[in-house]
Amino acid sequence: MKKRIIASIFTALAAVAILSGCASGSHVVTGNQHQPVPTEAVQLYQVAPAHYEIIGMVTAKARGSRQRRMDAAVRQLKHQAAVMGANGIIMNPIETAGLTDRKTVLSGQAIFVLP
Repeated sequence: MKKRIIASIFTALAAVAILSGCASGSHVVTGNQHQPVPTEAVQLYQVAPAHYEIIGMVTAKARGSRQRRMDAAVRQLKHQAAVMGANGIIMNPIETAGLTDRKTVLSGQAIFVLP
């Protein structure tokens, strides 16, 4: 019984590590921080919306296969913005490293879109 519980815990931890991907991120508050929002509430923008306030800057880095690293980086970027209370990110151009490094870097301005 004890071995089964330990095996279940180990399997769960391994699954979390695999599903989360190899992504890391950071944020810097430069404006007025808001209450945190759900990550799913954060929208990505190529062009700035009409009315918004800047909360800060966010960055995310991820490694792995092309689509997986992009998905992991987007999740991490949205998480970093959500922690500051941002409901949007105005994206900067995407940086990708060479084929041997297989790294994607996303960054942008964390914003609060006003109604």
